[in-house]
Amino acid sequence: FVAISNTAARDMEVVRRGNERVLKARLSDAKFFYEEDLKVPLEERVEGLKGVVFQAKLGTLYEKTQRLVELSGRLAERLCPDRVEMVKRAAYLSKADLVTEMVGEFPELQGVMGREYALKGGEPPEVAEAILEHYLPRFAGDRLPETPSGAVLSLADKLDNLSGCFSVGLLPTGTSDPFALRRQAIGVIQIILNKGYRIRLNEVIDWAFELLGGRAERPEAREEVLEFIIGRYEGMLLSEGFLRDEIEAVLEVERGDLVDVRQRVRALHDFRASEQFESLVIASRRVANILRGMSYPEEVRPELFREPEEEDLYRTYLEVAERARPLLEGEDYGAALSLFVKMRPIIDRFFDEVLVMEEDEALRNNRLALLGSIWRLFREVADISRLSV
Repeated sequence: FVAISNTAARDMEVVRRGNERVLKARLSDAKFFYEEDLKVPLEERVEGLKGVVFQAKLGTLYEKTQRLVELSGRLAERLCPDRVEMVKRAAYLSKADLVTEMVGEFPELQGVMGREYALKGGEPPEVAEAILEHYLPRFAGDRLPETPSGAVLSLADKLDNLSGCFSVGLLPTGTSDPFALRRQAIGVIQIILNKGYRIRLNEVIDWAFELLGGRAERPEAREEVLEFIIGRYEGMLLSEGFLRDEIEAVLEVERGDLVDVRQRVRALHDFRASEQFESLVIASRRVANILRGMSYPEEVRPELFREPEEEDLYRTYLEVAERARPLLEGEDYGAALSLFVKMRPIIDRFFDEVLVMEEDEALRNNRLALLGSIWRLFREVADISRLSV
């Protein structure tokens, strides 16, 4: 071992022997605790969590464990259905080492000892590894969970922590974050992106709040948790070189699927370098500006068209929408944006030749409905009108 001393003693051999004596005592204690802990199987320690308070308003660690079993099970059914029982087993054992002698003396070994005791107890290796991995990442730059069970359990634990703390008003401030909620939100994002999990964040947050039951005191907390995570995600995307208006344009239409958000932002960022970018943004703005604050029907009635430009725009919209559908379903957003640009001259001609705000209510509503259809198609990718040129 290495010891650092900031004092130049006369006899460094004395310093060396002193450090050896202290370390030997600590290792002797650890050996004793380890051997004592092995006398009680990890599974039998779960009951002991009933006497350990997780947080005064959120109950005991045993209650948290019950929530983790249910939440991680639901996530596993979506993300790794072949490992549902393994994930739930890891969740059940995940906090048991907190009541061992070893972790009581060396708290930084939480999860580490849980893994070792699980292996000693004959648990499957992935269950044991998930007990350690559910704490990951523990700090900036730390490794992420590698096993499917560890990744899912880590998501469940962090989402339960976030939902629980926000539900009882334990929100981080600019100077204080005692429950490390920012780090846990970033961990949620990193795991989802690293594993490519296609889940809707708002849905799993709802699951977490449902499992809190009557402990969820603040109904507005669900949206706060989502906004808190999205806020961290915006910062991460900005640090990667994406522009704020690109991120905001996407988040205006998609906030649940973080993998999908990144794909859309990247498509906008790449499309920005093309000669067509400005043309698409201007077309989008013309449509958005006239619709803002207006109410209109969704259905377009072609029999109400009075001008050839209406028919041309509707026909072009139908053609583009049909060709765009497979691109959007395949998440090829860049190709969809290139397709949308083809509508620009038709949109311009429509605005030049057709009076949208016609006095006749039926005609006016039908023209707004036509523009609304185009606007909804654009928003299949992002709120393109928010982009700057």
